[in-house]
This record gives sequence, C-alpha cells and structure tokens, in this order.
Amino acid sequence: MSLHRKGISGNGYASRSWKGETTISTSICTHIGGKKMKTHNRNQRFLSQVTKCLLSLVALFTLLLSACSEKGTPKNTDNPPTLSNTPDRTIMLPEFGTPFNDLIILPTVHFSSSNIQTEVPAIPLGKFVSEHNEPLTENQAKLFTYRIVSNDLFNPWTNRGQYDLYWHKFTEGYLAILENQHRTYFEEYSLESNYAYNVQTAEKLELYRTVNVVKPNGDEVMFHVNLLNHQDMQNPQNNDALENSFALLSLITEYITNTPEKYEYTIIAADWTGGTTGIAVLSWYHLQNAWYSRDIERVFFPTIEDFTGSMRLRDLIRVELHP
Repeated sequence: MSLHRKGISGNGYASRSWKGETTISTSICTHIGGKKMKTHNRNQRFLSQVTKCLLSLVALFTLLLSACSEKGTPKNTDNPPTLSNTPDRTIMLPEFGTPFNDLIILPTVHFSSSNIQTEVPAIPLGKFVSEHNEPLTENQAKLFTYRIVSNDLFNPWTNRGQYDLYWHKFTEGYLAILENQHRTYFEEYSLESNYAYNVQTAEKLELYRTVNVVKPNGDEVMFHVNLLNHQDMQNPQNNDALENSFALLSLITEYITNTPEKYEYTIIAADWTGGTTGIAVLSWYHLQNAWYSRDIERVFFPTIEDFTGSMRLRDLIRVELHP
C-alpha cells in the first residue's frame, strides 16, 4: 500500500515539472518573438508525452502491486462451501421386513417430542458400512461423511440444511426396526430437538469423500472433495505417474481466511491417534506446492524437493490452521 501511495505522489511531481516547463516556454517566447506559437506547441507536445509516460508508470506500479498482493491468495468458492449431491458411494439399507441377527434393544426412543417409544429393536448404523458386501475398514470409513436418504428422497441436507455426519457421529446412530418401517435414530439430536437425522422410511446411505478444514477461530468447514477442481498431475514421488489430483490450496478459500500466509497448516490422516504418526505441519510455502492424489490417497509435491517424508500424508481427513 505504501508503494501505491508513492505512485500517486508521482502525479504531484509531474505537476511541478509542468510548472517548470511553462516558465521555460515563457522565457523562450520572450526572446524569440515571432517563433512563440511554434515553440509553445512543440513544448505542449513534449509535455503531453512526458505526462503519458508518467501515467503509464503509475499504472504499471499499480498493476505490479495488485499482482503481489494476490500472489498465493486462493480464488474464492462458495462461502461457505456447498455440499455435493453426487455421492462417492451408496449403501442400500435392508428392505423393511428383512430378518436381522444380533439386534439390540433401545430402552427409550424419542423420535420427536410427541413420539416416544420404548423397547425398540435396532441395529448400529456403523454395521451397514463395516459389514457391507464391500466393507470399509475403520480408517477407510473415516474418509467419508454420511447422508441418510428416505425412500421419498428426504434427507437432512437437502430438506433441512443439516450437514452430513462425520464417521464418529454417524456411528452413534441406529436403524430402529418399527412395526411399519425402518427409521434412523440419534439420541443426541433428539435431545437437541433436531429430528432431521431421525429419517423415516430410511432407504440408503450416501457417502461423500470429505476433508474437514478448521478455521483459525475453531469453526469446522466441510469440503466435499468431488466439488474441488481436479486435474491429472505428474507425481514425481510415484514414478512420475499421472494421477487425478487436487491442490491443497483449493481448501483454503476466502471463507477460511483472507490472510493464508499468516498460518501454518496441520494436516491429519484417518489413522492419527494422537501421536506423531499420521500428522504433519506444512508452512504456507509447502501448502501452496502440495497436491493430493485421489488415485493413491496421498499428498505429494510435484514442483519442489524440500519437504519431509511425513508431509506425504496418506488418507487426509482434516486440515487445521494455526498462527
């Protein structure tokens, strides 16, 4: 900004030069007499050229300042980011009337303030993911957020604006086996009088590959990965293979911060349990050069070599901003 003000003060300098040239022109006219008009016109053309040159320099400085201020600043996306309606996976829930083994009994179920039932048979929702015909391991399951959809396509996000559930929240829910339907049930959300997740006639689970970004103030922001810009990038850390990838920079939108260069970025993997494995800290420089391969689910650096092995994190699920 200070450099920009210097550019503006240059106009004042040009104005003083103009006054000086006018004085010279008057002197010449006094001594030369009949050549007054010709000399005056020539000086006007000269001053016009000087003025244009100075204005061009000011414009150039302004452009350079603008470029410097925007360098490294991510382009904005929807603020806050919207969620996708194209799931990465879909798991169909059993049809009503399907016999189940190993049912548990929920003593009291508050589907709503006016619908309280007791001794309700149920199945933990996590079983439909871990015991599916294409089962996911615990770490694989953490890569996704979960949306429950009814047979009439009602779901908490589209109909109530309630965000998809992270794995640790999703596994707190049950599929309740009622007399006339299956219905999902979450005790926590019932106690909060938020019944959107207690979906009637639940038919399927939609899974969305997600990265959770934590803003400097602690707010968490959900990014569905399939809405990020992807491109084939050559991965020098994997024999120069071309891999479908997105830039980690695309997670740091203006909604996250307007001053990304002020922070360090802690990236966390699905297998992190609190130790030093599955976690790394990236500087702003490293984040700008980091990409994430969807093909091998791993961070890589296509254009720089000064990084550590721990930065090449697998199964990214979370990015935290720290001063």
